[in-house]
Amino acid sequence: MKDTVDIRILYIEDSRAQRALFAKVVSTKCGYSVDTAETGAEGLKLWADNDYAAVAVDHVLPDMTGLDICRQLLSAKPDLPIVMITAMGSEAVAAEALNLGVANYILKDGQGAYVGLLPAVVSTLVQRANEAAGRRDADLALSENEARLADFAAATSDWLWEMDADLRFSYFSERFEEITSVAPQQLLGKTREETPITAA
Repeated sequence: MKDTVDIRILYIEDSRAQRALFAKVVSTKCGYSVDTAETGAEGLKLWADNDYAAVAVDHVLPDMTGLDICRQLLSAKPDLPIVMITAMGSEAVAAEALNLGVANYILKDGQGAYVGLLPAVVSTLVQRANEAAGRRDADLALSENEARLADFAAATSDWLWEMDADLRFSYFSERFEEITSVAPQQLLGKTREETPITAA
């Protein structure tokens, strides 16, 4: 889990007042750092050059729509948490945002009541980002361990195996069947007691 001081949020919005309000609320209430951009192009460049936990985006911008931005961001990183915040939305925009994978959609109201939602929404996006990062880290560690084991097995003449946390066979080296005349598929998922093995 990242420390709060390390968490950065990107807000793409053409209104200077809205950018300042968002940054103040999110930094004060959540403790996150906020970078802002006035145009879609500026926002996309900031996102490409930095590590953001989440992105907030207006729909109507000078150079492109919020949907255009979401489409590009989610194409590059499908699990990126995004909230669209707009006063110019519609059911069609909301539906397309949902279909693209946008996590949250907030309609601005004239009284500014939506601002009260921002801390909870942004904190939820950050939590989602941390969970996704944890899954990626776990998957990467598993892949690296499997690769190391496969490399070691290929480099040695011994027969190797691996057991999981429940002491059930989860891996056999290529030479296992050659030495034992037992197909590994017959043993995967079983315990040593269930599968007495002798060399052929």
